[in-house]
Amino acid sequence: MDKIKIFLIDDIDDVLEVMKMQLHRVLNCEVKSFNNHQKVLDALNSGEMPDLFFSDINMPDGHGETWGNALKEQGIHVPFIYYTGYDEDEIGGNSDSTILSKPIEDDHLIHIITETLKNIK
Repeated sequence: MDKIKIFLIDDIDDVLEVMKMQLHRVLNCEVKSFNNHQKVLDALNSGEMPDLFFSDINMPDGHGETWGNALKEQGIHVPFIYYTGYDEDEIGGNSDSTILSKPIEDDHLIHIITETLKNIK
């Protein structure tokens, strides 16, 4: 079985590094990190496709969930898991989305990602 490929999206480089290390450690997956949505679009347009998007919900170039919904409207049906440092009441967005609060415990991260990917196969 191929490694899970995750596109990790966050505008804070230190957070990207910590989250990338956590994903590698707990899931032994392939992680490609991006600090803005345009770079993700560039990767998608060059033919790269992840198994999962794992994104900060509050990005300077747009709300992560709004951006994820726009990708779905363009025919990209890869699941999204969002995370945030804010309280759930402050987030807004679609209640159907999976939104995790930082810090994310390893066991919870494994469970959420495993269940998300299992539900699409």
